[in-house]
Amino acid sequence: MSETVRAFLAVEIPEDVKTVLAGLCEQLEGMGLRGLRRVRPEGVHLTLKFLGSVGADVAERLAAEVGPIAAETPAPSLRLADLGVFPASGPARVLWVGVGGETDSLEGLRLRVEAVGEKLGLPREGRGFTPHLTLARVRNGASSSERRRAREALGALRYEPGTRFEADAVALMSSTLGPGGAIHRRLARLPLRAA
Repeated sequence: MSETVRAFLAVEIPEDVKTVLAGLCEQLEGMGLRGLRRVRPEGVHLTLKFLGSVGADVAERLAAEVGPIAAETPAPSLRLADLGVFPASGPARVLWVGVGGETDSLEGLRLRVEAVGEKLGLPREGRGFTPHLTLARVRNGASSSERRRAREALGALRYEPGTRFEADAVALMSSTLGPGGAIHRRLARLPLRAA
């Protein structure tokens, strides 16, 4: 029986972008918001597909099949865009920074990854693709007023969109949940086609 791994495919984020995100997280922390759990900047990534708990052999096969697809996908130039909340209305669950730029390339790659995943028995993502980097999550037990304040906090952040970065590869990552948040480890790096 194959060991299982909690895994996802994502674009890893460069250090200068993580620095911007860390500054936003520090601002959120300084607001004294209750019920908010910020993401550690070193763990931030742009998810293309969350696999969930799968057999290590399935994750390896996915990486092997996605590698050639990634190699023919043009490496996109991306940029930090506007701040946002999931869901778009109602009680806030996730605060994030949008990713703009050449996202059509990522969307095309994501659709092809979905097809490979489906062939391997993985369910398709039911939601549309909103390229984003998570800043914080609202804790499950947060009150409606805490959720409302979390949503309002985004409007008070000092932030200038536009920081640019290149997505030169996709990574197969493992995620181990712990009391301090998830710990991510790269299992495979799948380079994108250089411009």
